[in-house]
Amino acid sequence: MRPDRSQGLCTVLRRLGGLLALCLLAAGGQAQLTSAGGLLQGRQPLQASTVLPAEDAFRLTTLVAGGSLRLTWQIAANHYLYRDKFELAPAGGQPLALALPEAERLTDEFFGETAVYFDSVQLTVPLEALSATDPAAGVVTVRFQGCAKELYCYPPLQLQVPLQTAR
Repeated sequence: MRPDRSQGLCTVLRRLGGLLALCLLAAGGQAQLTSAGGLLQGRQPLQASTVLPAEDAFRLTTLVAGGSLRLTWQIAANHYLYRDKFELAPAGGQPLALALPEAERLTDEFFGETAVYFDSVQLTVPLEALSATDPAAGVVTVRFQGCAKELYCYPPLQLQVPLQTAR
């Protein structure tokens, strides 16, 4: 097998191992897992308890103030969010064009050269843009995706944020 194909296979196996770990965690499994990356690259076994739930890896807080919705993600150590995977849409509406902050460049094993956020990221969106389709709905759909560096990626996440209870 050519070296570039072998490296690609290692990447795919590592990602599949991470997905297995997430499935076991979601199912309440306490089994010890060996990630594909650990098996193939001499890493330690991946414990189900070391797989952070998405809500802990990417803590989202929201605040409605001054005519805007502010969304802030606190990103766990050794985790990151993809810049191009953010999407906000008002209830029943189309995704909004977002003004995203600058991000760090990273060569990701799965997506290649990409821009990501470490530590935290904040987005501010005017409320009138969110209520354009149905002002009474008062809900925004937020989508994003991230990874644990060199271990596994989370599936795309989607949250419904009620504007009247944003906190």
